[in-house]
Amino acid sequence: MIHLADEQFSHETEIDALVVASFGPARFSKTVYKFRDQIAPVAELGLVMIDDVTNKVVATLRFWPVLLPNGKKSVLLGPLAVDETLRGCGLGRKLMWNGITRARARGYQNIILVGDPEYYHQFGFNHDVVRGLSLPGWVDLRRFLGLEFKSGSLLSQRGSLRPVTQATESEQAAVEEDRPVAFKDDPIFLRSFA
Repeated sequence: MIHLADEQFSHETEIDALVVASFGPARFSKTVYKFRDQIAPVAELGLVMIDDVTNKVVATLRFWPVLLPNGKKSVLLGPLAVDETLRGCGLGRKLMWNGITRARARGYQNIILVGDPEYYHQFGFNHDVVRGLSLPGWVDLRRFLGLEFKSGSLLSQRGSLRPVTQATESEQAAVEEDRPVAFKDDPIFLRSFA
C-alpha cells in the first residue's frame, strides 16, 4: 500500500535521490533547475507518496515561490518524480490533483511549470496563458505551461518570472499592501543564467 503525505524535512535525502534517478545530472544545465536553485520550496505545498511496507518515499511533487512581473506571487511546479518501478500506476496523477487542489485552496491564483505538455494537458495546463512570460534563460516554449484559477492572472502578464528570495520578500509585502514596487535587475542572479 502507498499513501499520500505532506513532505517533511526528513524526506529531503530520499526526494533528492528520487529526482536524481528520474532526471539525472543533465537537469542542472536546465534553466528551471538553475531558477529553483536560488530558492527554497513552498513547504506547505510539498507532497510525497510513501510505501507503507518500506516506509520509503516513492514519489514527490514540489512547488517553488515565484513573483510574476506585476509582483504577485505564484508557484512553479516541479519536479514531479516517481520511482521507476511504479511509473504508470497513477501516483503522479494523484500527486498532481492533490497538489493543484492544495495550491488553489491556499489562495494561489495560478501555477506555472516546465514539462511535457502531453502529460500536463490532462490537468488543464497549456502554453497560451504564459505566452507573455519567460524565465531568465532558455526554455522550450512548447513545454512552458500554466494553469489559471483566476482568469487572466497569467495571461495578462508580460515579462520574466523572478524567484522569491529574501530580497524580494519586502517587495512582496509592498504588493500585498498595494504600495508601488520598483523592480531592479539583479545582476548576480541574472549572471547565473548566462
